[in-house]
Amino acid sequence: MPQAELPRELVRFVLSRFEDFDYPDRAYEFVNAEFSLPFIRAAAFPSVFTKLMASVKIGGLFTGQLFGPNDSANLPESGMNFHSQSDVERLLRGWTLLELTEEDRPGTTKLGEDKHWHIFHIIARRMT
Repeated sequence: MPQAELPRELVRFVLSRFEDFDYPDRAYEFVNAEFSLPFIRAAAFPSVFTKLMASVKIGGLFTGQLFGPNDSANLPESGMNFHSQSDVERLLRGWTLLELTEEDRPGTTKLGEDKHWHIFHIIARRMT
C-alpha cells in the first residue's frame, strides 16, 4: 500500500526555543515533543508546558517524554527538569491518557555511554 504524504501547506517548521515560541491557543491537532521537554530550564518549565498543552485543539493529541528523578542526568548543574509519576499525572489532569509508560532502568546513550534512564512516555488526548 502506498504511503500517503501530508500536503506541504499543512506543515510548518519553526526553529525556536520552547521559551521563545508564541503558542497559539488550541491551534494544533497533534503536538509531538519527542525527547525535548526535559531540556527546558526547570524554572521555565511550568509556564512553557502550560502554554504548549493549551496549543492542542480539543480532541487533539500530545506525545512526548518527561524524565523522572532517578535519571542519571538529574544533577543540580544540568538545568533540566525532572518529574515524579505524581507530577506527570498532575500535569496531565483533564487529559485522557492513552499511554503513560515508565522506564526506570540502566542503559546506554546513542554514543554508547552508560546512563540510567528514567523516562515517562506519554500519549494523551485533550478532552476539554
